[in-house]
Amino acid sequence: MNWVLLVPAVILLLALLYRIRDVWHPLVLFFAFAFFCFPWRSNQWIGRAIVTAGMLVAVWLLRLVSDVLTPLLVALALAFVFSPVVDWLCGRSGRWKPFRFSRGFASLLVTLLFFGALVAIGAQTGKMLVSQADQLAALVGNAGEIVRSAFPASWSGSEVLGSVVDSLVAAVEGIGQGIPDLTRLITEGADLVARGALAFLLTLIFFFYALKDFHWLTSTFSARYLPVTVKGFVDSRTENFNRTLRGFIVGYIISSTVVFGLTLGLLLLCGVKMAFLLALLAGALNIIPIVGFWLSTILTLVVALAGGMAPGGVLLMGLGLGVINQFDSNVIQPRVIGRRVGLHPVAAIISVGVFGKILGLPGVLLGIPLAALLTREWERVVQKASEEKLV
Repeated sequence: MNWVLLVPAVILLLALLYRIRDVWHPLVLFFAFAFFCFPWRSNQWIGRAIVTAGMLVAVWLLRLVSDVLTPLLVALALAFVFSPVVDWLCGRSGRWKPFRFSRGFASLLVTLLFFGALVAIGAQTGKMLVSQADQLAALVGNAGEIVRSAFPASWSGSEVLGSVVDSLVAAVEGIGQGIPDLTRLITEGADLVARGALAFLLTLIFFFYALKDFHWLTSTFSARYLPVTVKGFVDSRTENFNRTLRGFIVGYIISSTVVFGLTLGLLLLCGVKMAFLLALLAGALNIIPIVGFWLSTILTLVVALAGGMAPGGVLLMGLGLGVINQFDSNVIQPRVIGRRVGLHPVAAIISVGVFGKILGLPGVLLGIPLAALLTREWERVVQKASEEKLV
C-alpha cells in the first residue's frame, strides 16, 4: 500500500520541480540534496556524495566570483615575489643589512616604487607597442613575396626546393595574418587597463597589506583553517614549494631581461624596424623552452626581410639570435633556474604544453614549476615506498 501511495507522490514531486524550474540554482540544488541525504550521512557512500557535491559547489562559487578575486590573487602572487625585498629592507635577511625599516614602511615603499614604475613604464610603452604593432602589420603584409624573392628563381623549377620555398612562404604569410590580431589584443589590453582603474587600485591596496602581513598570513592560515592532517602535509612541503616557485620566478625575470637587452641591442645594431616590440616578444616568449625562441626568431627574420634587409644580413642576424639563445640556455638559465627547478628541456616543453592545455595561459606560465613540484613529490613517494619495503 505504501508503494502505491509513493508513486503519485513522486509524480507530483517531479511535476512541482518542473513547474518551479525557473528558480533552480546550484546552491538550491545542493542544499536540497544535502537536506535529503543528511539523515544517512553516516553511510560511507552518502557521506562521500555530500562532500563531493560540496566541493563542486565550492569550485563553482570560486569561478563565479573569479573577477572579484582576481585583484586579491594577483596581489598575493606579487607579495610572494616581493616579500624577500621587504625582509631585506627590514634587516631580516641578507648578509648586507643597511636598512632597519619597519614592516609597514618597507611595504609601503615597495608598493609605491613597484606600482609607480609599472604606471610610468606602461604609460610610455603602451602607445609605442600599439604604434609598432600597426607598423609591423603593414610590414608583414607583403612579407610572403619578399621571402620568395630572396631565394634564387631557379629553385621554383625544383620539386624539392620549390616545395621548401612554398612552405616557408605559407608559414610567413600565416604569421602575417596573425599580426592584426596581435595589434587588436594589444589595443584591447590597453583599453582594459584604462577601464580597470578600480581593479588596479584594489590590487595596489591588497598588495600593500599582503606584503605587510605576509608572514602572519602564511603562518596562521594553515593553523587556523586547515585540518590537522592536511596542515602537516602542507607544512612539510611549503619550503620546497616556496623555493621552487620563487627560484623560477626570479630566474625567469633575470633570464628574460638578459634576452630582452641582448636582442634589443642586436636588432638596433642591425637596423631592424620594430626592434623594441620584437625584443619584448623574445623576452616574454623566453618562458617557453626552445619553442619560444623559434617563434620569436622566425617573426624577427620575417620583419627583417620585409624591411628590405639583404638575405645575408638576415642570416647573420639569425646566427646572432641563436648565439643569444645558446648563451641564455647554457649560461643564464642553468645558473638561475636549472639548479632550483631541475627539469630536463624535453620535460619542460611537455610540461608547458600539458599544463597550458589544462589551465590555459596560467598553465603556460607556471607549467615548469608545477611539473618540478609534481616530479619532486613523486620522487618523495617512490623513496618512501622503497624505504617501507626495506623495513
